[in-house]
Amino acid sequence: MEKQLRPTTPFQRAGTVILLVDEDTSLREMLCMAFAGEPSYSVHATATTTDALQFLRFRRPDLVIIDDELSSSTGLHFYDQIQQHNAFPPIPGILLSAPLASRELEPRPLWIVQEPFDLDTLLTAVKQAARYASRQRAEWSCPLPKE
Repeated sequence: MEKQLRPTTPFQRAGTVILLVDEDTSLREMLCMAFAGEPSYSVHATATTTDALQFLRFRRPDLVIIDDELSSSTGLHFYDQIQQHNAFPPIPGILLSAPLASRELEPRPLWIVQEPFDLDTLLTAVKQAARYASRQRAEWSCPLPKE
C-alpha cells in the first residue's frame, strides 16, 4: 500500500518558514515569486503589521523579513514588538532598507539589506538567518545535562 502525503499543517515543518512584512505590493509579489523557486522556503507575506501579528498568534516563523519603512512603525520597532510576544530563542530577522548603524542592532539577530538590492544579496542574508535559526532551534531543543 502506497503512503499518501498530506499537506503540511501549522505544526509540521515545511522547510524554513519566512514571515514577510512589506506594504509595497509589487515588492511582496516579486519576493514571493523569487522564494517560490527555492523549495526549502515557505513564505507568508503580509502588507500590515496587524496581519503579521495575527499570523504570529498561530505560527512561529523561522525568520522575518521586514521593510523598515512601515506606515505604522519602523521595521526595528515592529521587530522588537514581535520579540516581546515570543518565547526564546529570538526570531532572526532581516530589515530591508534600514538606515541603522550595526551597533544599534547588536543585541538582536538582525541582518540589514539596503534597497535597492539584488536578489542574491537578499538570499545570502536569508541563508545566514536560516542557519542561525536552525542552530538556535537545536540549542533550545537539546535536553540539559544532568548534574
